[in-house]
Amino acid sequence: LGNSYVRYFLPLYVLSLPLVALAILQFSRRILYVLYPLFFMISAYTVIIGSDISLLPVQETLLGYQAKQIKVLAHTEPDSIIIAGRYDKIFWPQRTVAFSLSEGLVNELPFIAKSKKLYYYAWLRDTHAVTQDAAFLTTVGLKLGEGVEIVPGEKLLPII
Repeated sequence: LGNSYVRYFLPLYVLSLPLVALAILQFSRRILYVLYPLFFMISAYTVIIGSDISLLPVQETLLGYQAKQIKVLAHTEPDSIIIAGRYDKIFWPQRTVAFSLSEGLVNELPFIAKSKKLYYYAWLRDTHAVTQDAAFLTTVGLKLGEGVEIVPGEKLLPII
């Protein structure tokens, strides 16, 4: 208040505050009218197609899994066992599924093979794992037979 121009214009400052507040409020409402639809569109895009876990990509993945399941079920017996690795959830509960070839399971497979058909679902992009599992099976007198291609890069192989 030491400066004269502040002292003389103080009533103008005080009386103009409601008008400034009203202008800020009106401006922010207009911005919100623009921002709300923008936020809605960004959110809708993200939920529907924006990432690998959005609705449309997940739907495509599930339809692909369903196609694999139908083809595998057509090539396996109802009481067969499938060693499926990363795709264990696709074939269960329609088929009995083992996640991987553990030492305990491999030692039991020759006995199981006497009463049930055994299959190995091979993800051919991981050739190291398929080769390792095939070698693991030979330790108990079993091997992977010629199989059927389910989709490119994936095969259903009988264990014989």
